[in-house]
Amino acid sequence: MFYLTILALLLGFMLYLYNQTKSHYLIVLLYLEVMMLISLMLVNIVSLMVNGSVMAFLLVMTLAVGEAAFGLGMLLSLIKLNGNDFIKSSHLI
Repeated sequence: MFYLTILALLLGFMLYLYNQTKSHYLIVLLYLEVMMLISLMLVNIVSLMVNGSVMAFLLVMTLAVGEAAFGLGMLLSLIKLNGNDFIKSSHLI
């Protein structure tokens, strides 16, 4: 139970950092990946406590890998178009 509380607090802190980031898309992408890894650990702990299965863990891990590949591809496309990854220099927002 202690691990769940610590991971939930860490997830909340990472969400706060994510909302405060205003400079680079790469930093935003890294914060999203860390939040996904924390969520993966939370799902793993809860699913092992509830039923001992790892199917939910595999599902969330598959989604995390897909999200990481998609985010990296979009970041590379943005860098090719703009030449940098500054949030303020792109006209997407």
